[in-house]
Amino acid sequence: DHADMVVTLHACDTATDYALEKAVDWGAKVILSVPCCQHELAKQMENDLMKPVLQYGLIRERMAALYTDAIRGQVLEYRGYRTQILEFIDMEHTPKNILIRAILQGKKKDNGSRIRELTGFMGVEPTIVKLLAPELLDPERPAPKSPVQGITGCTPAGCTHSWPCIHRYVPECSGAHGRRRYPGSAWTWMALKGCVMHQPSL
Repeated sequence: DHADMVVTLHACDTATDYALEKAVDWGAKVILSVPCCQHELAKQMENDLMKPVLQYGLIRERMAALYTDAIRGQVLEYRGYRTQILEFIDMEHTPKNILIRAILQGKKKDNGSRIRELTGFMGVEPTIVKLLAPELLDPERPAPKSPVQGITGCTPAGCTHSWPCIHRYVPECSGAHGRRRYPGSAWTWMALKGCVMHQPSL
């Protein structure tokens, strides 16, 4: 398969990473990607030096979102794309206003060791690295804690998932798992909320 241009808009969490993987696999000459919510690294980040900062949930989430997009940009450069991270719309319209613009150059950037050092420093294994640069992951480092458990076979009465639990977003916590979701993410494309039966532990 081949594509000249790939555009992604507000693909939740790691869904953006899977979209970027497809774009690179297709040899896309241009990638325009606008990420959405970023939760993966917020659950993984462990660093003694930064503990005083990371203890604040809001700061942790925002830092994780920025680190996620920066690592995505570096991995794309590692795969031969000239990459820029830009604001593409005013904050008054949406806070999700970061655009990752990548143009295929062919020559890979020699930044693999820096990516490895950065992920090691933060104690994370981002999905984008696993998909497009798995050789940069340190095989000696223990795998980071998983933010969610698999939902296979889960029932409302026996829900033991950590945040984010899919049940929180299913009306009356019916356990209906037939919603569309992306690999590696429990976030779903549904606008209905209201489940109060299972408040996941943060």
